[in-house]
Order: sequence, then C-alpha cells, then structure tokens
Amino acid sequence: MPAVAKTSRQDILRTAEDLLGQRGEEGVTFLQIAKRCGVKGPSLYKHFPDREALIHELEVRAFAQLGNQLSAAPQSVIGLASAFLSFASLNPGPYSLLFKSGDPSLPTEAIRPVLVLLENILGNREEALTRARVIASFLHGYALMERSGAFRLGGDPAACVAVGLKLIVPEASGTN
Repeated sequence: MPAVAKTSRQDILRTAEDLLGQRGEEGVTFLQIAKRCGVKGPSLYKHFPDREALIHELEVRAFAQLGNQLSAAPQSVIGLASAFLSFASLNPGPYSLLFKSGDPSLPTEAIRPVLVLLENILGNREEALTRARVIASFLHGYALMERSGAFRLGGDPAACVAVGLKLIVPEASGTN
C-alpha cells in the first residue's frame, strides 16, 4: 500500500507559484518545493510525473488567472489592454509562463473576452482573431519592454498603448 502523501497537490502548486514569483522559473525545483512543504523530494512524484508537468500546470493556472482578469475588466479595447498589462505587472512569475509551451489550446478561453469584443466591433470573426493576435503580440512586447525599463526615457506609457491600439483597431477609436 502506498504511503499517504503529507502534502496536497494544491500545496505543491501554491508553493511552486510562490517560488515562481520569487525566483523565476529556474527557481521552481522539486527540491525547493519539497523543502518548503516539509517533505522529501520523491514524494512530489506522487502528484506530478516530472518538473515539466508541474510547470505546465502552472502555465494552465496562469492562463486561467489572466482569463479571469480579462473577464472582469471593462469590455473595451482599452479596458482589456489595461487588464492584460496589469496582470503582466502584478504577476511576473505566472506571466512569464504564458508564452512558454506554445500549446494553442491554453490561450483560447483566456482571450475569449478580447475576441468577442473585437468580433462585435468588426463584425468578422476571422478579422477579429487576426487583430486579437496582433494586440496580444503588441501588449506582450510592451509588457516585456516595461519590465526591462525601456520606457525610462520619459513619455506617457499609457498614451503609447492607446496609440498602438488605435492603429490596430481604429474602429474602436481607442475608447471602446
């Protein structure tokens, strides 16, 4: 009979998320998680077959968090962009995983609010999907630049976002 685990899957994930936020992805190791949970490293394998499976689960959770934040945001292009950038700023660890695996199924639910809004504005699902991808790329680049301090030369970063969004979705006039 297998031994009863002294820590739960949820405890492991919470600890891994804490490590991710503090040390980045490289700091998320079974050894560090086990230490913080007060168990031996091999006991984590009862919950996750390997580190990659754990990181993938963290990625799934990051997309769910982003989706929740976008769903709660004002349903406008600016509102959704602000929620995306806020998530990136306040959750650097989980955000760093969003574009890691390239699993196309993960972002589907997270970006649904953006896609629905653009579909309503543009009246065309294919065009909405294309522009949603461009917006995600623009905002991701913006978030990475902001994190690296690229905007230290001055100017209004919010104005930069508004201009970019007007170029991508002129139909929304930057206000929708």
